[in-house]
Amino acid sequence: MNSTTPLAAGTGTFSFQSHLTSSLTFIHKNLSETKNNLASFTIKAKCIPRDSDADATPDYLDTDSDNDGISDLIESQPNTLVANSTADVNKDGLYDVFGTGTIPQDSDSDTISDYLDLDSDNDGIKDEIETNTDQDADGIPNYRDLDSDKDNCYDVLEAGFSDGDSDGKFGIAPISINQNGLVISAPYSIPNPNYLISAPIVITTQPLVSPTCELQNATINIVDNPGNTYQWQFSNDGVNWINLVNNPTYSGTTTNTLTITNVLNTMNGYQYRVELNKTGNSCGLISSTTSLNVYALPALTPVIELKQCDDNSDGISDFNLTEKNSFISTNAATETFTYFTSASGAATKDTTTQITNPTAYTTNTKSIWVRVENPNNCFSISEIKLIVSSTQIPASFTRQFDICDDLVSSISTDVDGIAQFDFSSTTLAIENLLLPPLNQYSIQYYRNEADALSETNAITNTTNYRNIGYPNEQIIWVRVESIADNSCFGLGPHVKLKVNPKPAIDTNDDGHDNQLVCSNLPTFFVELDAAIIDSSPTTNYAYSWSKDGSVISNENNYNLNVNKEGDYLVTVTTSAGCFRTRSINVTASDIATINSIDIVDLTELNSVKVNVSGQGDYEYSLDAPFGPYQVSNLFENVAAGIHDIYIIDKNGCGTTTKQIAVIGVPKFFTPNGDGYNDYWNIKGVNATFSSKSILYIFDRYGKLLKQVSPSSLGWDGTLNGEPLPADDYWFTLKLEDSREVKGHFSLKR
Repeated sequence: MNSTTPLAAGTGTFSFQSHLTSSLTFIHKNLSETKNNLASFTIKAKCIPRDSDADATPDYLDTDSDNDGISDLIESQPNTLVANSTADVNKDGLYDVFGTGTIPQDSDSDTISDYLDLDSDNDGIKDEIETNTDQDADGIPNYRDLDSDKDNCYDVLEAGFSDGDSDGKFGIAPISINQNGLVISAPYSIPNPNYLISAPIVITTQPLVSPTCELQNATINIVDNPGNTYQWQFSNDGVNWINLVNNPTYSGTTTNTLTITNVLNTMNGYQYRVELNKTGNSCGLISSTTSLNVYALPALTPVIELKQCDDNSDGISDFNLTEKNSFISTNAATETFTYFTSASGAATKDTTTQITNPTAYTTNTKSIWVRVENPNNCFSISEIKLIVSSTQIPASFTRQFDICDDLVSSISTDVDGIAQFDFSSTTLAIENLLLPPLNQYSIQYYRNEADALSETNAITNTTNYRNIGYPNEQIIWVRVESIADNSCFGLGPHVKLKVNPKPAIDTNDDGHDNQLVCSNLPTFFVELDAAIIDSSPTTNYAYSWSKDGSVISNENNYNLNVNKEGDYLVTVTTSAGCFRTRSINVTASDIATINSIDIVDLTELNSVKVNVSGQGDYEYSLDAPFGPYQVSNLFENVAAGIHDIYIIDKNGCGTTTKQIAVIGVPKFFTPNGDGYNDYWNIKGVNATFSSKSILYIFDRYGKLLKQVSPSSLGWDGTLNGEPLPADDYWFTLKLEDSREVKGHFSLKR
């Protein structure tokens, strides 16, 4: 290097190696006597041992490189340490438990590893003060734990330092640190020991104020852990908060329960919260906010009068307290009214003073109080002055209306004492008793006294009113009051409705009393009557009879004898003019007229059919005058012979009879002298019927044996006095009606 030729910049590179060198000296000499000499160079040292804590022990040999009392072995690892072991089997200079090595921890991410960082969590408290102790046993040692006592208050604050952004680190981010990891702006003075005192503040139930009626009291309660102090605050804008002090409005301002007395409507929307503090907790805790909702009270007329007429001059009357509700409050439809005999009872809702029958409250002139509650259960109280006044309608004033019981289909019968009345004329009669102007009065009618006093169930139609529920007689109560304020001017039972009964008669609607006469018996009469059924004297009524719509002159008695058919009516009228009509239908009957008789005879099955005419209702019998009778006019299986036909009128007008002959031929006879079938002859022929008929009897060879008159006993089975043998014999019958019948019969011995 001893040369006068300068080296180009950067071309002279030298290296020195030494061990345990404590110093290195460079000497530069200028060898030129004519030129100035200049040298520039850079000295780089490699692998120079670092001694961070300047304790003369290089870091690589120092077990606590930052001298904070916490070994590098602990600070370089995460919070969960590996098992300590000094084994180094592979001789690589690292304990085998660390493998190929670990990345040192930097808990506060300030680029200074914890083993070199004097404040590993940047909370303004040095690690040597916080130590490796885990105060709150949460697995994080104090020197890394921002809340070492786990009381929800950062160590930086409890130590007495500032944390402008509430991140648990000193100051406001970004934080500036020095080469030792200390926050440059932090004082690192002795910390307040609160950061190691666990004093948590825990709110179990946040404050909540219920909606409160105006002038009522509200309470706000908070549930928290023991040992806290309280300071209630309020805000009317949600931004600015004011500490409350005890006064007539607020009490318990430093307890866990705040009471607000006589809440005002102006306090609606006020917000409340409580600040909690505790010794050992430097942060305190502010609860959630709750807003006060103030319900308005019912707006009432403070005092009102209710007048009721005295119905009997005793100074006492029944009041319907509810009729003034709409005058007391304009919102009466949505509010609840209860009534009390004292103001204090109304205020406290005292059931012992509550009026339980407000629609019929009996009293003299006095005051009562009404408690009015709105849907929010807020109440106000109003006074009602009850005044019993005298009626202006004389007690002697009465109007009576009489009417007969009536029949309205599906509504009422004419025997139930219910009828339709028009008593509207009473209004004009009452108006004539009142002082003008008449338009100041309201005249109402009621079914009974209770309704009139309570002003309920007024009769709305006086021109078409039915006394339902009050049969026979009803007293209508009249109430006259002021349209302006309901003051009573008149009250009393001034209208009488009387339902006069109709005669109690059997009207014979089902025809059970209808009668019948026989046209063939002009002297046969039936008696009709008006059929009074209630045992009242028949002389109590007037009677009018008619037939087929025409009045029967001079017939005005209870009974009427008739022998002509027709529709008879009797109108029965009471002395009050009420009437009822009975109808009786009288029909005519007659004996039967036989028009013809159809006889089928000379057969195995003979029949007789009787054809009749007449007004009656007929039944028929053959040979049995006393029956039995049959409805059918046809008789079948009729034996040959002479028969009597009987035809009766079921209505009792008589019997028609007729004798007939049914001709028949016997099949055999037994002439043995025993008195039975000793003669053979044609039946149904005699001196009256077919008397001119001729009967011829032949033997089987056609020999004429006998000519017999049908009116005689017949043939005795002999010829010239000698009995003929048993055999079949033949006959020829020539009837009077020109019919000729031939056949045979047997003679049996």
